[in-house]
Amino acid sequence: MIMRNAFIPVSQFRAVAVNAGIGESERALRLTGRLMRLEIGRRGYYRLAEVLAAAPGPRYPLITAHRNDLGGARSHTVTVEWIDPKTADAWRPDHTPGELLGALAVVERSGGHLGKVCAVEPGVWGPMETAARGYARSYGARYIPTHP
Repeated sequence: MIMRNAFIPVSQFRAVAVNAGIGESERALRLTGRLMRLEIGRRGYYRLAEVLAAAPGPRYPLITAHRNDLGGARSHTVTVEWIDPKTADAWRPDHTPGELLGALAVVERSGGHLGKVCAVEPGVWGPMETAARGYARSYGARYIPTHP
């Protein structure tokens, strides 16, 4: 369910941490072994899933093209998920990727396949779960809550 190969440059850690509400420092996460720096060429990266694992609250999934856990072929669902790098890049010029990585999105799916990203956290006033319930009602879909 979590995309293991989504990487962010080390320089984006602070923006992701702020968006996701992570209170621990980059150094603390590295020293405790919960965050591992990867060197690819001359640049340093972190796995986005490792960074988001330090976020407080429910464990939202990262947006992926398909989620097997969302029912059969006829299921029409709306969920709240973490924004992945591909989605963050797709929301330009309205938002920069740094604004969106580590933020939440309301996602519509059919049969577990990604339909569209309905809303992103910087543009929603109020809890994302409330926004997702509203989208589900308006689309005639089923809202699937994330359990802590």
